[in-house]
Amino acid sequence: IIRGPVTYELSEKEEYTLEDSDIIETGMDSNATITWPDKSLTRLGPKTRITIEKMYASSNYDDIQIAYSLEQGKVWNTIIRSLVWDSYFEVHLPRESIVAWVRGTTFEVNLENHYIRAISHNTLLTQKKQSVELFPGEMVDSENILILKGKEWLDKTWNDWNTSADFIYESLRK
Repeated sequence: IIRGPVTYELSEKEEYTLEDSDIIETGMDSNATITWPDKSLTRLGPKTRITIEKMYASSNYDDIQIAYSLEQGKVWNTIIRSLVWDSYFEVHLPRESIVAWVRGTTFEVNLENHYIRAISHNTLLTQKKQSVELFPGEMVDSENILILKGKEWLDKTWNDWNTSADFIYESLRK
């Protein structure tokens, strides 16, 4: 975790309270999980770097504002609440000017394999003045949202691991 001029290295299972503007980097053989204020999750794969832009949830969850930029690597996002009114959960890909935003879904962004995929429910993407709505299972190129991608691009090991982790997380929440 990079906060201003200070870098914090965390060991396995160690937790840390994050803030807006924090940068999270994972090493070559490491993963990280962020639990957002609304209890949604983002899992970071190896060699991933994100910057938290906004991280807020009101106590009754009627106002949720979560946004981060993904500079490299891959992330798996599990948004557990339906977002109402002006609430949002956004992933920004600054190099490609892409914003992925959702309301209660699971989706992944994999810059290593160059795709964005909706897993459950729909994921909305914007790039400059173009918009695309991905339905569950659909994938597009992470550099051009108008290019559909096939399953051969899928990172199966990453997918299987996250699907299992989501199942466990959902079971614990009940």
